[in-house]
Amino acid sequence: MFTIVYLLGILFSTLAIFMPWWGFHSSVEVSEETSQMAYLDIGIGPTGIFINTAVGDLSSALGPIKEISIVVMLPVTIPLVIGLIDGLYCGLTRTISRRSFAPALWMLGSLFNWFFYWGVVYVTLSSLGLDIPPVGSYTLEFKGYTLVGASWGWGIGMYSAIIALILFMAGASLLRKEKLPYISTYKRKYHHSVYSVFVLVIAVLSLLGVLGIILLSNILFGFSWVFVFLIMGVVNLFLISSIAKKEYILCPQCNREIEIKNYKSNYVCQQCGWNFESKRASEVKKCPECGNPVVYVPQYGQYYCQQCQKYVNFLEESVESKEQESSADVQKSEAKIPSTSTMQSYCPYCGNVLPSSEIAFCPYCGKKLKE
Repeated sequence: MFTIVYLLGILFSTLAIFMPWWGFHSSVEVSEETSQMAYLDIGIGPTGIFINTAVGDLSSALGPIKEISIVVMLPVTIPLVIGLIDGLYCGLTRTISRRSFAPALWMLGSLFNWFFYWGVVYVTLSSLGLDIPPVGSYTLEFKGYTLVGASWGWGIGMYSAIIALILFMAGASLLRKEKLPYISTYKRKYHHSVYSVFVLVIAVLSLLGVLGIILLSNILFGFSWVFVFLIMGVVNLFLISSIAKKEYILCPQCNREIEIKNYKSNYVCQQCGWNFESKRASEVKKCPECGNPVVYVPQYGQYYCQQCQKYVNFLEESVESKEQESSADVQKSEAKIPSTSTMQSYCPYCGNVLPSSEIAFCPYCGKKLKE
């Protein structure tokens, strides 16, 4: 299911790059007898501005305006491209770490920058007395005939970016919901990665640039509400940098960091061998006396309780639990209890079985035994 969601997210993010985000369409009747119409289409998107008429595409006639529009739209285009690449990576690797939400946030950052541009244009037109909404239409009629018709509004590209944002968010949620519940109860740690540092540098540079723009605009024109979109875009970059960090879970037995990678990861601790599969996720060993988690010590092959400051023998614990299951088992176990002379002795330091109760030093840990 999540594979289909990611593929649709990639498809719509691609449409968002190449389709117009705002468009204007106008038509004029040039011949009443033949009902021939002349039209004018203007589109603005990440690939710049284009003009199309009844006689053909006039975008090439714009000259440097076309190149300038492409450069101006880079703050919208770059997040889209990064989000597309990141979405492709997360979809192929089935990433379930917090980074899986980064593609959706890149789409969101692109939308913030776009609405900042729209706000600047709207405020500028309003200052000139032209209160033109971003979506609308106009019709000029004469004696029941439509002479000029015009309509404008948001384009397919902007709606595609919004849909891609929702799909990437849904895909990441589906992956994490299916895998993470089994390991979500464990402690987490986060460390910077190359990706998170890269985004952090962009966020810091963007913050400095936005502060400069706001300061200069405040001196010349005064503060405007459109700068809210710029500020939200910078906050979004810092958020991406945070979730792009490598995510680790701590082994409940030895506290070793285990990186959360993709959906197929088995999450086996390389130090103590603890398995984080769903069927064993609830089998965290705890001290039978204090109830706190115990730490596995590979050197001695024993579990140690840091609260009680002693080793725990789970073999004896399992025997005791079985003895309490039924009275018949209790009677059998009591009948099989060996005499005091044949009972085994354990080292109080490492928990291993001593070959004899009369030795002075433990042959496993080398510590002196109490007399």
